[in-house]
Amino acid sequence: FRIFGLDPQDVNVSYNTFLEAVHPEDREQVDEAYNKSMQDKSLYDIVHRIVQPDGSIRIVHNKCIHYFACQR
Repeated sequence: FRIFGLDPQDVNVSYNTFLEAVHPEDREQVDEAYNKSMQDKSLYDIVHRIVQPDGSIRIVHNKCIHYFACQR
């Protein structure tokens, strides 16, 4: 929340909330990278901009490894 300049009590946490904070020019690239990592079960690793509530822009580096539960 600190990185995004948000108050945890004021935000409904979801993927869409995250995408809304991503700079509009970077949004499609971030969404595609995330979806590809889910489909391929691969590392999600991207540098992009976010827009904070006051309009300031930050550059962030997101890195994620997905863990998938096995179903029988």
